[in-house]
Amino acid sequence: MKFCVYIAASVDGFVATPNGGVEWLDAFHDTEAYRFGRFIQEIDAIVMGRTTFDQILSFGPWPYRDKDTYVLTSRPISDPPPNTIAWGDGAEALASHLKGMALKGDVWLLGGPESIKAFRDIDCVDEYQIYTIPVLLGSGIPLFMGSGGPTQLRLIDSHMFRDGVVKLTYRPK
Repeated sequence: MKFCVYIAASVDGFVATPNGGVEWLDAFHDTEAYRFGRFIQEIDAIVMGRTTFDQILSFGPWPYRDKDTYVLTSRPISDPPPNTIAWGDGAEALASHLKGMALKGDVWLLGGPESIKAFRDIDCVDEYQIYTIPVLLGSGIPLFMGSGGPTQLRLIDSHMFRDGVVKLTYRPK
Protein backbone atom coordinates (compact mmCIF):
# COMPACT_ATOMS: atom_id res chain seq x y z
CA MET A 1 0.00 0.00 0.00
CA LYS A 2 1.20 3.48 -0.79
CA PHE A 3 -0.19 6.98 -0.41
CA CYS A 4 -0.41 8.57 -3.89
CA VAL A 5 -1.10 12.07 -5.11
CA TYR A 6 -2.72 11.90 -8.57
CA ILE A 7 -3.59 15.41 -9.67
CA ALA A 8 -3.66 17.86 -12.57
CA ALA A 9 -1.94 21.23 -12.39
CA SER A 10 -1.38 24.04 -14.86
CA VAL A 11 2.14 24.62 -16.18
CA ASP A 12 2.44 27.47 -13.67
CA GLY A 13 1.52 25.18 -10.77
CA PHE A 14 -2.14 25.89 -10.04
CA VAL A 15 -4.89 23.31 -9.50
CA ALA A 16 -7.76 25.79 -9.72
CA THR A 17 -8.54 29.40 -10.50
CA PRO A 18 -8.57 31.90 -7.60
CA ASN A 19 -12.28 31.13 -6.96
CA GLY A 20 -11.72 27.35 -7.08
CA GLY A 21 -12.85 26.86 -10.67
CA VAL A 22 -11.60 23.90 -12.68
CA GLU A 23 -13.37 24.59 -15.99
CA TRP A 24 -9.97 25.06 -17.60
CA LEU A 25 -9.58 21.26 -17.34
CA ASP A 26 -12.68 20.56 -19.46
CA ALA A 27 -10.67 20.15 -22.66
CA PHE A 28 -8.45 17.57 -20.94
CA HIS A 29 -10.86 14.89 -19.73
CA ASP A 30 -9.65 11.93 -21.79
CA THR A 31 -9.43 9.69 -18.73
CA GLU A 32 -8.74 6.64 -20.90
CA ALA A 33 -5.66 8.26 -22.43
CA TYR A 34 -4.48 9.43 -19.01
CA ARG A 35 -4.82 5.88 -17.63
CA PHE A 36 -7.24 6.90 -14.89
CA GLY A 37 -9.11 3.58 -15.12
CA ARG A 38 -5.96 1.64 -14.31
CA PHE A 39 -5.07 4.04 -11.51
CA ILE A 40 -8.50 3.88 -9.83
CA GLN A 41 -8.50 0.06 -9.96
CA GLU A 42 -5.41 0.06 -7.76
CA ILE A 43 -7.05 2.33 -5.17
CA ASP A 44 -8.75 0.98 -2.04
CA ALA A 45 -9.32 4.30 -0.24
CA ILE A 46 -9.56 7.98 -1.12
CA VAL A 47 -8.68 10.95 1.08
CA MET A 48 -9.84 14.47 0.32
CA GLY A 49 -10.49 17.75 2.05
CA ARG A 50 -13.92 19.23 2.63
CA THR A 51 -13.63 21.86 -0.12
CA THR A 52 -12.76 19.17 -2.67
CA PHE A 53 -15.60 16.97 -1.39
CA ASP A 54 -18.16 19.77 -1.69
CA GLN A 55 -16.91 20.63 -5.18
CA ILE A 56 -17.13 17.03 -6.41
CA LEU A 57 -20.68 16.79 -5.04
CA SER A 58 -21.62 19.87 -7.08
CA PHE A 59 -20.57 18.10 -10.31
CA GLY A 60 -23.37 15.52 -10.14
CA PRO A 61 -23.63 11.91 -8.96
CA TRP A 62 -20.92 10.78 -6.56
CA PRO A 63 -18.25 9.03 -8.68
CA TYR A 64 -16.57 7.03 -5.90
CA ARG A 65 -19.45 4.91 -4.57
CA ASP A 66 -17.37 1.75 -4.48
CA LYS A 67 -14.35 3.27 -2.70
CA ASP A 68 -13.94 4.05 0.98
CA THR A 69 -13.64 7.83 0.98
CA TYR A 70 -12.39 9.84 3.95
CA VAL A 71 -13.13 13.55 4.06
CA LEU A 72 -10.84 15.60 6.30
CA THR A 73 -13.30 17.99 7.91
CA SER A 74 -14.27 19.60 11.17
CA ARG A 75 -17.93 19.74 10.13
CA PRO A 76 -20.39 16.86 9.91
CA ILE A 77 -21.52 15.70 6.48
CA SER A 78 -25.27 15.46 6.17
CA ASP A 79 -26.43 12.54 4.04
CA PRO A 80 -22.96 11.42 2.88
CA PRO A 81 -22.59 9.35 -0.28
CA PRO A 82 -22.06 5.58 0.17
CA ASN A 83 -18.75 4.60 1.79
CA THR A 84 -17.95 8.23 2.70
CA ILE A 85 -16.68 9.05 6.18
CA ALA A 86 -16.20 12.48 7.73
CA TRP A 87 -12.80 12.36 9.48
CA GLY A 88 -12.13 15.01 12.09
CA ASP A 89 -9.03 13.60 13.79
CA GLY A 90 -6.43 14.92 11.34
CA ALA A 91 -4.06 13.48 8.77
CA GLU A 92 -1.72 11.69 11.16
CA ALA A 93 -4.53 9.73 12.83
CA LEU A 94 -6.06 8.95 9.45
CA ALA A 95 -2.74 7.72 8.03
CA SER A 96 -2.35 5.49 11.09
CA HIS A 97 -5.92 4.20 10.69
CA LEU A 98 -5.43 3.41 7.00
CA LYS A 99 -2.10 1.68 7.59
CA GLY A 100 -3.76 -0.42 10.30
CA MET A 101 -6.44 -1.60 7.86
CA ALA A 102 -3.85 -3.58 5.85
CA LEU A 103 -5.29 -2.40 2.55
CA LYS A 104 -4.24 -4.36 -0.53
CA GLY A 105 -4.55 -1.33 -2.79
CA ASP A 106 -3.26 2.20 -2.54
CA VAL A 107 -4.63 5.36 -0.94
CA TRP A 108 -5.39 8.26 -3.29
CA LEU A 109 -4.67 11.64 -1.74
CA LEU A 110 -7.11 13.33 -4.10
CA GLY A 111 -6.74 16.84 -2.74
CA GLY A 112 -6.98 19.65 -2.32
CA PRO A 113 -3.64 21.24 -1.67
CA GLU A 114 -4.28 21.65 2.08
CA SER A 115 -4.95 17.91 2.47
CA ILE A 116 -1.91 17.03 0.40
CA LYS A 117 0.15 19.40 2.56
CA ALA A 118 -1.11 17.72 5.73
CA PHE A 119 0.14 14.34 4.50
CA ARG A 120 3.38 15.85 3.22
CA ASP A 121 3.99 17.41 6.62
CA ILE A 122 3.90 13.96 8.25
CA ASP A 123 6.07 12.39 5.51
CA CYS A 124 3.20 10.25 4.29
CA VAL A 125 3.25 10.73 0.53
CA ASP A 126 4.87 7.82 -1.28
CA GLU A 127 4.26 8.94 -4.86
CA TYR A 128 3.28 12.04 -6.81
CA GLN A 129 1.60 11.58 -10.19
CA ILE A 130 1.29 15.09 -11.54
CA TYR A 131 -0.42 15.73 -14.85
CA THR A 132 0.94 19.03 -16.13
CA ILE A 133 -1.75 20.64 -18.27
CA PRO A 134 -0.55 22.94 -21.08
CA VAL A 135 -2.35 25.99 -19.70
CA LEU A 136 -0.99 29.06 -17.91
CA LEU A 137 -3.56 30.29 -15.38
CA GLY A 138 -1.51 33.22 -14.11
CA SER A 139 -2.99 32.94 -10.63
CA GLY A 140 -5.06 30.56 -8.59
CA ILE A 141 -4.81 27.88 -5.93
CA PRO A 142 -1.27 26.44 -5.93
CA LEU A 143 -0.73 22.70 -5.94
CA PHE A 144 1.87 22.87 -3.21
CA MET A 145 1.33 25.08 -0.21
CA GLY A 146 4.22 26.04 2.02
CA SER A 147 5.35 23.50 4.54
CA GLY A 148 8.17 22.78 6.95
CA GLY A 149 10.88 22.43 4.35
CA PRO A 150 11.97 21.12 0.99
CA THR A 151 11.21 17.58 -0.14
CA GLN A 152 13.66 16.13 -2.62
CA LEU A 153 11.97 14.01 -5.26
CA ARG A 154 13.25 11.36 -7.63
CA LEU A 155 11.70 11.22 -11.11
CA ILE A 156 10.38 7.69 -11.68
CA ASP A 157 8.61 8.17 -15.01
CA SER A 158 7.47 10.78 -17.49
CA HIS A 159 5.04 10.52 -20.36
CA MET A 160 3.82 13.08 -22.89
CA PHE A 161 0.32 12.71 -24.32
CA ARG A 162 -0.85 13.81 -27.79
CA ASP A 163 -2.69 16.82 -26.37
CA GLY A 164 0.44 18.22 -24.70
CA VAL A 165 -0.32 16.95 -21.20
CA VAL A 166 2.80 15.63 -19.47
CA LYS A 167 2.59 13.10 -16.66
CA LEU A 168 5.46 13.25 -14.17
CA THR A 169 5.77 10.56 -11.52
CA TYR A 170 7.99 11.27 -8.53
CA ARG A 171 8.85 9.52 -5.30
CA PRO A 172 10.51 11.15 -2.30
CA LYS A 173 14.25 10.44 -2.08
